[in-house]
Amino acid sequence: MKKFLTILSFLAVLSSSLFVVACKTPRTNQNNIKDNKELNDENNKLDKKDNNTLNDKDKPQGDQPHTTPMVSEKEKEKKIDEVVSKIKAEIEEVVSKKDKEKIKNYAIGFVEEILRKSFGQKGKEKISKLDDKILDLFSKSDFDQIKVEINLLFSEIYGDNYNSKENIKEKLTDLLSGIEKKKEEEILEIVNSLLAETLENEFNFEKKKISDEIEKFLNDNSFEKLKGKLFNILEQATKLEKSSIK
Repeated sequence: MKKFLTILSFLAVLSSSLFVVACKTPRTNQNNIKDNKELNDENNKLDKKDNNTLNDKDKPQGDQPHTTPMVSEKEKEKKIDEVVSKIKAEIEEVVSKKDKEKIKNYAIGFVEEILRKSFGQKGKEKISKLDDKILDLFSKSDFDQIKVEINLLFSEIYGDNYNSKENIKEKLTDLLSGIEKKKEEEILEIVNSLLAETLENEFNFEKKKISDEIEKFLNDNSFEKLKGKLFNILEQATKLEKSSIK
């Protein structure tokens, strides 16, 4: 039997299908990718440091190695702010030179990296909550409520456009019509796969929309507006990053 997609494998599928961009980024994009990666890596290092400290507390006193003191939330935010300041300075420098081709390459690479982070986290949160609900309801054989939860998730994602997404809706209909006969692993696998497809569509739509805005700013020589747009995207990404450490 095929194993259902876990949260981690779901995100791996999402990353491989959506975000190979980082490997193909032109040289002009490499600096902002590096800074965005630094933002994520710094946070990961700080989280690991916290976890190691907590784990060591469970060991007998004599067995505890020397550990780095736990990093506070305030210190983590300070590190994030330092990286954000570097990215802002880089945006200022790139835009100030008014080289449209370099600005375009930089901006699009920057946007793709930010969207990758945002959609990855969104996917992780949504699939984690839904998997927990489905497993709980499956243990109670509450198939009607499982149908409600799955429909609700995709309705929330698409909003008023839900009925227009025929491809997704058709697959959901097939799943829900025979849900009583399916095993929980099969249900989770199908839902995970559909959510990955859904987020991929969302990602591509959002990337195109912002890329078109960037093109328009450049065509109109609206360098300040373009810079403001990139700053706004960075601000939203910073809020997301800080919320993940709370």
